[in-house]
Amino acid sequence: MAVVGFTKLQEIFRKSASLDIHKGHAKEVTDIVEQKLYDMLIIAQKNAKYNGRDVIWVADMPITKGFEETVEIFKKLEAEIDAKDVAQTLSFYPPVLSLEIELENKSRTYQ
Repeated sequence: MAVVGFTKLQEIFRKSASLDIHKGHAKEVTDIVEQKLYDMLIIAQKNAKYNGRDVIWVADMPITKGFEETVEIFKKLEAEIDAKDVAQTLSFYPPVLSLEIELENKSRTYQ
């Protein structure tokens, strides 16, 4: 299940990177994005466990300066991706720890 539909994905890539993607590549691109989101949560889970917590805090997320800058670019594009869609997509992966309420709220600001 894709985080975002092809038309929206195509629009995001055109506006952010001046790239045209073809429908045949959409699944490949969304699969990569979904896997990277899950990878981030796995690392955040390890960080939380290392710090003796069973809840993932914002500080546990492996967010780099470059990633934050990319998020800002997408915010400016007003590319709306519903957090419910992301959560539903990630529900197909093995579970990770619960997210801190601040982290859940922060994910809504990245829409």
